[in-house]
Amino acid sequence: MKLHQWQQTRKEFTLLDTLKAKRFALKYIADGDTVLDIGCGNCDFLDLVKQQRPNTNLHAFDINREARKIAEQKGYPFHSTFSISKTFNVITMFECLEHLDYQARLEYAALITRLLTKDGTLILSFPHIKSSLSLAHYYDNPEHKPPYPLQSNILKLFDGYRIINKLYFHPWLNPLKIASCLITGLSLNASYHNVCFVLQRN
Repeated sequence: MKLHQWQQTRKEFTLLDTLKAKRFALKYIADGDTVLDIGCGNCDFLDLVKQQRPNTNLHAFDINREARKIAEQKGYPFHSTFSISKTFNVITMFECLEHLDYQARLEYAALITRLLTKDGTLILSFPHIKSSLSLAHYYDNPEHKPPYPLQSNILKLFDGYRIINKLYFHPWLNPLKIASCLITGLSLNASYHNVCFVLQRN
């Protein structure tokens, strides 16, 4: 079953910038860093880093067999289990956390903390839930698990980290939807679909 967007062969017209969070993440990757992308999918982020930071050491992680095949074809070292011995300067996880149940989130948080260097950078993106409309949209995807990630939950999962930046992106374009988000979310930020957090390990 092909549930992930990167698995779809049929391309639909969209105004969404699907690489926005990934380009934002580039600011926190130095040439020469060792990077692990958890939930690598079709490796579009690793391709972007390779193009912009050619001396980085890039690693892919996914539990999807199709993702493994793509990573190996592109020449990225691939991991599918928690038995990784390397450490990384930067670990990224784009639109993955919401697909994990609570226990799996704890396990991945522990894995990330084991693999990330001291003062290393963790970059996470996921759906932004700030209004009743965005909550309804969140459950359009059958793979999304409750509870959805909130900033307070992120800091609980990643104890010993601090948030150094965040980006809201993919706003609602329909004026009625924007108005609904503003009314029910009580914040301009409620009109955004997604959020990206940059955390630094203390």
